[in-house]
Amino acid sequence: MAARSVDGAGRRPCKRCLALVAEHKGADEFSTRPGAARLTLMPGRQPNTPPPSGRAPVTPGTLALRTALDQSPPLTALLQRLQQSRQRFAAIEAQLDDALRGAVRPGPLDDAGWSLLVSGGAAAAKLRQLLPQLQAQLRAQGWPDTPLRVRVQAR
Repeated sequence: MAARSVDGAGRRPCKRCLALVAEHKGADEFSTRPGAARLTLMPGRQPNTPPPSGRAPVTPGTLALRTALDQSPPLTALLQRLQQSRQRFAAIEAQLDDALRGAVRPGPLDDAGWSLLVSGGAAAAKLRQLLPQLQAQLRAQGWPDTPLRVRVQAR
C-alpha cells in the first residue's frame, strides 16, 4: 500500500511521521518498513490516563470545600450571610421590572446593612427611587429592618 499524502500536495510523509501515525491508528492502515522507530515511554513514566471515576485527583491532606466551610466558624458565618443576601433578593425580586431585574444582583450583607449591586448609573437611580418600596416588602416578609445600599459595580 502506498503512503498517503499528509498535506494534500502529493508530498510523502517522512518515516518518523509514518511511524507516529501507524502507532496511533494501527499498522494495518499505513505502510511502514519493518523495524521502523516506534514511540515508547521513558522508563518509569506512565501514560496520561484520566483519573478513576472521572473525578479530579485529590491531594492528600486537603479538605473538601463543604467540610472546610462546616469546620470553620468564620466561613460558616460568611456562607450564612451569603444565603441571607440571596433570600432577601428573592423576596424583593418581584418588585423589580424585567429590565431592572437583569441589572441588579444581591450584594454583601454586613452589620451596617445590605448592598444591592447595580450594573450602571441609570439602573442605580431607578433602584434608589424604589428603595422605600423594597424596604417595605422586606419588612412585610419578616426581614429585620436594615439599611439598603445601592452600589454601582462595573462588570
